Amino acid sequence: MNSPDLKQRLRQKMREQRRLLTGEARQLAAEKTCEIFKTWVTKDLFPMAIYLAFDGELDPQKVINYCWSHNYPIYLPIVIPDEPQLEFAAYTPQSQLVANQYGILQPQVENTVRADTLQT
Repeated sequence: MNSPDLKQRLRQKMREQRRLLTGEARQLAAEKTCEIFKTWVTKDLFPMAIYLAFDGELDPQKVINYCWSHNYPIYLPIVIPDEPQLEFAAYTPQSQLVANQYGILQPQVENTVRADTLQT
């Protein structure tokens, strides 16, 4: 089995496992993640890349809200069609979001940054 096939099978397996979780289990996981995040986060870890939940992924919105409340700069991945690498864009409460080619929300911006300029 080649690497792309293995990667696709792993993604499918993870989706199936996420879909088995109840809404309550997802909410609890999101809350626990934010509590853990608060215990180790420091200003020198920013700017930081994060994501918006899609297809049952762990929802980091509580972490995002915490970052915003402390004025910590966060960035979301931007999919640019026909580009092999992700770019990132600043994400603030005022950001306008649009769906990319995969249906995932991302900021509607013209200015992006490379991943190597962020903490991940």
